[in-house]
Amino acid sequence: MTRRAIAFANFLIGLIAVAELPGCNTAGPLSIAEGRLRYNDVIEHTAQKQLLLNLVRVSKNQAPVFIDVTEVDASLSMSGALSSSLIGIGIDKKGGAFRVGSITSGTVTPTVAYSESPTIRFIPLQGQALVQQLAAAISVDSLPPLFDSDVPLPTMIDFAVDRLTPGYYDYGAALNLIGQLDWETAITIATVAPRGEDAANPSAEAAGKNSVIVQTVPPVPPPHTALAIYLQPYGLSCHDTLFVARLWTQLLGLYSAVRTNAENANRDALETLLTRIEGCEGDRLVMRQPGAHATKQTLLAALEKVPSIELRTQPLKTSADPRAANHVNNPAPFLRMRSAYAILRSIEVSDYNPAELIEIVKPQDEVTIADMPWNDGQQFHIFTFQQYCRLGQEINASKCRQMRAIYESLSVPVRDAMERTICQRGAHIMSLAAANPKDDRVQGKLRLWRQVCGRFSFTPPTAEAPTETPTPVLTMGEDDTSRETTLTPERLSEEELLRLQRRYILVVSAPTLPPDTFVSIEVDGNAYYIAKDDVVSQRNFRLLAMISLIQAVTPVPPLTPTLGVGSH
Repeated sequence: MTRRAIAFANFLIGLIAVAELPGCNTAGPLSIAEGRLRYNDVIEHTAQKQLLLNLVRVSKNQAPVFIDVTEVDASLSMSGALSSSLIGIGIDKKGGAFRVGSITSGTVTPTVAYSESPTIRFIPLQGQALVQQLAAAISVDSLPPLFDSDVPLPTMIDFAVDRLTPGYYDYGAALNLIGQLDWETAITIATVAPRGEDAANPSAEAAGKNSVIVQTVPPVPPPHTALAIYLQPYGLSCHDTLFVARLWTQLLGLYSAVRTNAENANRDALETLLTRIEGCEGDRLVMRQPGAHATKQTLLAALEKVPSIELRTQPLKTSADPRAANHVNNPAPFLRMRSAYAILRSIEVSDYNPAELIEIVKPQDEVTIADMPWNDGQQFHIFTFQQYCRLGQEINASKCRQMRAIYESLSVPVRDAMERTICQRGAHIMSLAAANPKDDRVQGKLRLWRQVCGRFSFTPPTAEAPTETPTPVLTMGEDDTSRETTLTPERLSEEELLRLQRRYILVVSAPTLPPDTFVSIEVDGNAYYIAKDDVVSQRNFRLLAMISLIQAVTPVPPLTPTLGVGSH
């Protein structure tokens, strides 16, 4: 092929290439593939940093500030251009004469321009949107969806509920019992309308007087303002059913003042039955009294008469006759929900804060807490009272005094039983250390466990290391042979102390940031972060983020007034 032919072919190829330049049908999907995930990642990452920043602000008695990204508009434009030049058209280099179709040289230069102009709108959370999202109490209706999302029930309640029981100091016992029943897969929750709401409905009241009601629109159902806990003891072994029945009876006893006379009578009958049961042999109940007989079905029938507990946020309609079966001694509401702002404030150092969900610790303290064997992959971090009060300067000294007062009010046998229960949950570290003698981290955990639990004797390590993580320490009443159905004052104090020893999120404060963290910020020259290997804090931090948005409403953009002045 001659040089002229090659030049002409290149010219044609350039024209075809320009014609095939990617247009909107290619650039549009490409921009989505590249831009959508990047925007998503940046928004999610900055939202986590903003939440951590506000936690630190609240710990310093500063007001939290939230700025929402309400709109991201990315305008895409694409253009193409072609420039070309041809030299020596129709000239024969040899003879200089004009020749049709001859081209001595030529160039084709295609140009493609791509631009993206994003419009991002930020709106500070203020006014009614601020009140609704942060200051208003979390709706009761928000709890079942969280529970259905596999959020552990005790964690969810501890975050969202400020007042759980009629007795203020019974919170810890109720929370621990609910957590243990949830661990046994024996309960579920739902929101309901409080009993007696129909009696407050004028239509229902009129219907009760032999009146005919003609309605042109469907009746509005009463709102769900109560949280119901339902017992589901089915499919369990006899041994587990007996254990669940004792836990459930203890929980019912904490709510006796807000239940009807008939419900309390059924609970008393269940308690009487449990005191007569010695234990189980296979699927058969063993009675304490010689000659007495009962089956697992007998126990289930007694449990079916007390199937639920209603935690209400509104007053209850009740009979005025104190002897009536449906009379309630205390019809007042007792369930009190927290706001998202109240959960943020659980990091504050204060004497009136009943339980800190979040705590700022030093790096060495975070390692000590996270390395305790009973904290391996659990719902929360837990440590003994003595360990808590030995940790660094940033641990709350007033909380240490509060825990010490409860601890010293307990008898020595109860103290030992409580600490032994916690230590038992970490005793698997002996087997793990025996199977991994060269693993420095495992051996370090064993040393920490022995410092706290060395005075107790446990089963020697087995040849094989266990593969499962220990079950969480949820309640002190985990002895299946216990016949206790009414919680003593000392047991209530024990359960409350156990609750005070829990932390759901550990925020580490250090002069400098480590190379890798889950989320981190710098405030006033100090670094704050959640450790990369602290799975418990990460999981609960995500829950906190979800709760802080669960009642969010779409902010209304500010109005831009326009004033027409006419022409002159």
